[in-house]
Amino acid sequence: MWFAFVLTSVLLFVVGILFGLVGAGGGVLTIPVLVYVYGLPLTEAVPGSYLVVALSSGAGVLYLNHKQGIDLNAFVRFGTISVIVIALTRVFVQPAIPEHLELGSGLELASENVLMVLFTCILLLSAYFLMYPPNFGREIMQDKRYMVFLGILVGLVTGLVGAGGGFIIVPALILGLGVPMSQVAGTSLAIICLNTMLGFLISSSHIPAHHLWHFMAFALACVCGLVIGVQLRNYFSEMYLKKMLAFILIGIAGVILKNEFYK
Repeated sequence: MWFAFVLTSVLLFVVGILFGLVGAGGGVLTIPVLVYVYGLPLTEAVPGSYLVVALSSGAGVLYLNHKQGIDLNAFVRFGTISVIVIALTRVFVQPAIPEHLELGSGLELASENVLMVLFTCILLLSAYFLMYPPNFGREIMQDKRYMVFLGILVGLVTGLVGAGGGFIIVPALILGLGVPMSQVAGTSLAIICLNTMLGFLISSSHIPAHHLWHFMAFALACVCGLVIGVQLRNYFSEMYLKKMLAFILIGIAGVILKNEFYK
């Protein structure tokens, strides 16, 4: 158990570095570590990921707000939509998902397997958008209906599988709300912090008391990595970092599929 704890802490330190370098990816990388390295079921890994990402992104907000500031208007407008959807998803949708889904002909699939497959799809979609950023016209992105759709999408992703949705939030802030590049990272982290903290508060009853202190330690490791990652951003090409993270996500997606269907 202690080996898994130490290895998880080291890996989440690395996740923090990537989170700080790219400004996204904390949630999508934390969930597989908690499930496959620390050995938690998804029902405990999701709220644990909420706590780790909330604390690490909160630390990033404090650091970046001191240096660059955040766009409070964009934070309120986008964050309000996603927070409402997260609350509805965690309170009404997630508890309504049956433990086993009937597929017909006597076949059934555990809901946890379905959610992990959904999570894998999110990983692959995130990797695709990292390598091939969507080039929606500014007119489309500034359409209020499209912004509402993106806010709902982020809320669903965060509410169901614990990912922060940074890959959706960042382009929405830049193209849809016109947030200056200097404030995009801080504003994105602030929205992720708000979303994941709400998710944790709603789901905290699923975390056994003896795991809570471990999650706090994991969050500290992630925060340390994030601070280092932010410092290293100026030494790497943004496109190189995004492609590197995309290949990592594809690799993790492959590992998840292997573990879920070829045990």
